Amino acid sequence: MAAARCTPHAADLTKGFRVIRRPMKHEVIRASAGTGKTYQLTNRFLRLLRMGEPLDEILATTFTRKAAGEILDRVLLRLAEAATNEKHLAELQSALGDDRLARADCLTMLTAAARNLHRLRVGTLDSFFAQLAGSFSLELGLPPGWRIVEEHVDRSLRSLAVEAVLDSDSTSELMTLVHSLTKGETSRSLERVVRDTIDQLYSVYRESDAEAWRKVPRPKLLGDDQLGETIDALRALTLPKHKNWEKARAADLAAIESQAWDDFIKGGIAGKIAAGEESYCGKPIEPPVQAVYETLLEHAKGLMLNRLADQTEATFKLLDKFHSHYQRFKSQYRALRFDDVTQGLARAADAVQVDNASFRLDARLRHLLLDEFQDTSLAQWTVLRPFAQRITAAKSDGSFFCVGDVKQAIYGWRGGVAEIFDAVDSELHDIETTPLDTSFRSSPVVIDTVNRIFEHLQDHENLGELASAVVNWQRQFNRHQTARAKYNGYTCLQAARRPNDDEPDDQKQTTLRYAAEEVARLSQLAPGHSIGVLVRRNEAVRQLIFHLRDLGIDASEEGGNTLLDSAAVRVLLSLIQLADHPGDQVAAYHLETSPLANDLHALAAGSRSEASDDESPDDPTPTPSLLQPRSAGRVARLIRRQLMSDGYGPTIYYWSRRLADACNQRELRRLEKLLGLAYAYEATATTRPRDFLRFVETQKVRDPSAADVRVMTVHQSKGLQFDIVVVTELETDLIGQRDQLVTGRPSRTSPIDRVCRRASKEVRALLPESWQRLFTEADELDMAESLCVLYVAVTRAIHALHLIVGPSSETERSLHKTFGGLVRAALTDGERIEPQAIAFEHGDKHWYENPGVERTARRTSSTAPTESLTPLPVRLAAPAERRSRNLERVSPSGLEGGSRVKLSDVSSDDGIERSDSLRRGTLIHAWFEQILWIEDGLPESATLKQLANEVLESAISDEDLRQLLDEFQALLGDTRITGRLSRTAYPSLSDAELKVENERPIAVREGNRLLVGNIDRLVTAYDRKSGQPIAADILDFKTDIIMPGDEKTLNKKVRYYQPQLQAYRRAVQRITNLPPDKVTARLLFTYPRRVMSVDDRTDS
Repeated sequence: MAAARCTPHAADLTKGFRVIRRPMKHEVIRASAGTGKTYQLTNRFLRLLRMGEPLDEILATTFTRKAAGEILDRVLLRLAEAATNEKHLAELQSALGDDRLARADCLTMLTAAARNLHRLRVGTLDSFFAQLAGSFSLELGLPPGWRIVEEHVDRSLRSLAVEAVLDSDSTSELMTLVHSLTKGETSRSLERVVRDTIDQLYSVYRESDAEAWRKVPRPKLLGDDQLGETIDALRALTLPKHKNWEKARAADLAAIESQAWDDFIKGGIAGKIAAGEESYCGKPIEPPVQAVYETLLEHAKGLMLNRLADQTEATFKLLDKFHSHYQRFKSQYRALRFDDVTQGLARAADAVQVDNASFRLDARLRHLLLDEFQDTSLAQWTVLRPFAQRITAAKSDGSFFCVGDVKQAIYGWRGGVAEIFDAVDSELHDIETTPLDTSFRSSPVVIDTVNRIFEHLQDHENLGELASAVVNWQRQFNRHQTARAKYNGYTCLQAARRPNDDEPDDQKQTTLRYAAEEVARLSQLAPGHSIGVLVRRNEAVRQLIFHLRDLGIDASEEGGNTLLDSAAVRVLLSLIQLADHPGDQVAAYHLETSPLANDLHALAAGSRSEASDDESPDDPTPTPSLLQPRSAGRVARLIRRQLMSDGYGPTIYYWSRRLADACNQRELRRLEKLLGLAYAYEATATTRPRDFLRFVETQKVRDPSAADVRVMTVHQSKGLQFDIVVVTELETDLIGQRDQLVTGRPSRTSPIDRVCRRASKEVRALLPESWQRLFTEADELDMAESLCVLYVAVTRAIHALHLIVGPSSETERSLHKTFGGLVRAALTDGERIEPQAIAFEHGDKHWYENPGVERTARRTSSTAPTESLTPLPVRLAAPAERRSRNLERVSPSGLEGGSRVKLSDVSSDDGIERSDSLRRGTLIHAWFEQILWIEDGLPESATLKQLANEVLESAISDEDLRQLLDEFQALLGDTRITGRLSRTAYPSLSDAELKVENERPIAVREGNRLLVGNIDRLVTAYDRKSGQPIAADILDFKTDIIMPGDEKTLNKKVRYYQPQLQAYRRAVQRITNLPPDKVTARLLFTYPRRVMSVDDRTDS
């Protein structure tokens, strides 16, 4: 059936200009670094617009929202520029091959695109897949109301699933499983083994089935009787007359008796026979000896391979148990990650047919544009393949386009399969491949150096088994050219210095320090030029930032680290920790010695009047110390109350302001990042402050600024360019820590069909050749990705490339298998490199004096705008008035804040409820409702407890209830509070009859809306003779946490609640017919126990 389409504005695209229709070929572009792949993709998009293609039939995808935004921005910007400038119009005409394109045509296309932004399909693959999944939720078996959750929520669900695994099985069963998994050799805890296994291997489990884990060969073992007979035969063997032969047999027998079969096959006579040798210690190995040993070797081989198979299957069983619980929790919370959506669509590819998808998406997908295709995962291609095949079919009127570079495939660790790029030609019809190797980024000097490095990788003579991977990678490298022939530049390979006497003897740390010194020198020589400092690890980013700032260089930290490197952040986290655990002496000591100490002392002192029965409010200590349990407990209680009442965002903001004076600019930026995390956490906050700590501890936050120097990992530099690039941390191994699993596929674009645990070289040698190849292929893939990382690093440079390595050690005899070793082999003769020596250089050292290109003014760090902790209010426009048969119902409490709404006041409920503040406020109001006049007596504690259980339906712990009771009774012991609940509060009305109404309902019409709500406490005075009301007083209880002496916040709160109280006042005036001056309104803040008039914001 033909797919239904709805394109209400499709005609707008072609109206006003002549459509140019021409065949659009299916094209794959292999674009090397800097050759303009985004430019090519936007060209394709613009050609489709020029052909009058409906916008919603074009899908352009990439991997990040930033890249998707860049594509859309480029499309709109190029149209806008061409519509307003003849030069840009000529450039667009040339790019599109259309000299009839007019400025009016560009304006028409721009207008149509802007009017149809909601139908433009330019986004990430994840967003497209989520849209698809939303249309096929039932077929995919997704829970109703599913949603994509943030990383910290998913981490919490994973933790729940791990705990369920640990709790669900008997200890002995789980220990047996872990023992099989670890060969009985681990110093880690049971929980740590389980968590590590799941974190590292779950993705492989998702991509494979159970059968793939059961294919490790299991050779047949000797029976007990056969084994015993063979051992006896070994003892009885007649050996050559040589003492080493007898020692070797004794060692072999000892290894057999102790079940150390690994040792048995490694050395001695067994080792020689296993290696295929025919003699031992110069004596030939006779056939009888060889026959006995071969029988034992086969048994040893069977034992070790069976152990490997047991490990592999135990791993699957553990992952399978976790998966079962994990899916249950995700279904319970309706929580999914993007990879869940992708995997679900891949498994249900038959159900998600192209025609069905077009119908449910309300648009045919006729043109597919894929960016960064080398990073596409197998699951993603499984979903996209049917669309691509339909588009490239013989009778299709659509077009397929993808662009990428297998030399930049640096995301294999997250599922990217670069080989899919090579498979496109065989899986799709009529594909044309276009290579792009001319850079529009780099100077000739930089391109020369890039060519030299990657054309001479094989000059490294110590690569061993990795050499074949280097050869394979080089086959896909074409010699690069550059269109920037006039650009000047410089490249060099230089060695760092050795550690100074006052520095730790750690060459890697010294190399980073030296790199920072070199960056500082370059920033002074070439001011205004951008400098990118690239490393492998986020930890190195943090260290370089420290060194650069120590040298007085303002650097932008873009690597992404947790906020735990900030002293100011750690102070606030200690405050949160104390709130969760008042007995934490480490947190208490940290706060006691921090700039917040005085504020916290005042907080503790101000709360003494809330002391419980076993704590005297007349504590003689003049200045409370947080090291005193009572003071720490008071502060903890008040911080918890503040978190529940105001939320994490406002609380962190409040205390950040008090810490700000003690912070430098970087610390202020880190505090602002913490504030951002606090607001982001609000929607999924739990009742335990410690959960916020865990959230912060796991969030990596970038710290960018307007500085010319930017420090980041190579992965984060993808798609960026800099005038000067400094690459260091090159002494890392080409292959780092290997994965715990190796996998096999019939082809690189087929699903996983074999899985095996990583094994030692000795055990690998016992496997069949096809299984040994899996380990070799895994190393080759890791090596290829490492070369891609090196390629990305050195192709970011426009003018200058500085490669900094450590100097040769005193014991160096050959080049190491490191990035530095590769670069040294390619750029030099591989000889030793002395400290601070320049082993290779090319170009003009002083290129920055005449870079060969006009430069626009750059804002330096001294003029960069500084960020502020001042929040920006959001003004919301009032809705247009409308007439309705039913009046709009408005609650006075909904008027809080007037038309000024803070971002912190906007929250969303995603199913994980944070209701402590609501419970506390509800209960305090319910208790106050029991009091008419203070002179008539107070409710008993038993009554209050019973009411609490009724109001909260027993959803409160005994400890929390006791704390709230203590707090409420302390309130009733304060004359500032009880004074307003007494008849004596109205001396001028002593002759009148006073009537109290708690929770007084109101419903008053105001224009086109109905004002409905409840007044906490309304006191109305009536003339004893006429019975008419003569005055009224409104009292509204507020449980906000406001620090003692903080008049600014108190006044802000009064202003915030003023619209609500004014609405109450208008309602009472309408009900009682009293003039405005006879109706008063007050706010009673339970902490800091102040009663404030809403008229003049003074105590009353």
